[in-house]
Amino acid sequence: MNCVYCFAKFRDVKGILPKEIALKIPSQLVELGIKKINISGGEPFLYPYLYDIIKECKKCGLTVGIISNGSLLTQSLIKEISKYVDRLGLSLDSCNEDVQDKLGRGKHIKIFSLLELARCIKNEGMRLKINTVVTKIECA
Repeated sequence: MNCVYCFAKFRDVKGILPKEIALKIPSQLVELGIKKINISGGEPFLYPYLYDIIKECKKCGLTVGIISNGSLLTQSLIKEISKYVDRLGLSLDSCNEDVQDKLGRGKHIKIFSLLELARCIKNEGMRLKINTVVTKIECA
């Protein structure tokens, strides 16, 4: 997305965490007394094994949250993950699409689309969270 304020540049990340290692993490967290996990990104839905991870998290008894920019979410995906995700957060930095564009968010995601996704999240029984970055940006 190239959000102008994002701290996550991932310059030193080489490849992705292998599935077999990622699937061990939920039980290790539970052993440490962790009860909740919040998965954020970049965009978590880019990770090819996310569905497997959230299923494992739920199997281990964790409360599962995901923060998404909404770019890869569809109503069918929301329905599919609703069995395993307790809270789904959407990143919304402005209700003005020009501001969203300047921040790097709106080029791919329209506010109306996010509102439709929010309705779908609620309809599927998940809790909805809105994430926003408070910033000053000059708009003409």
